[in-house]
Amino acid sequence: MDPMHVSVKCFALARQLVGAEKIDLELGDDATVLILKQTLAGQYPQMEPLLNSSMIAVDGQYVSDAFRLSPSHEIACIPPVSGG
Repeated sequence: MDPMHVSVKCFALARQLVGAEKIDLELGDDATVLILKQTLAGQYPQMEPLLNSSMIAVDGQYVSDAFRLSPSHEIACIPPVSGG
């Protein structure tokens, strides 16, 4: 299994927690959004509680945890928005 390199854009609280606008991850070539979330939680433990309520968007569309990723996808982690 070859590694797949992806970049994840982080918004709002996610950006604050990781201290960066974008993070690069290495995943297996059969990675899903769930595996992405697990990898994020492993490398950035401070994000784990936030990931349960965050949405993952791929190429501008929200996707489920079962969605299969590819290196060409534009991935974003979008935490819930609060306030009003």
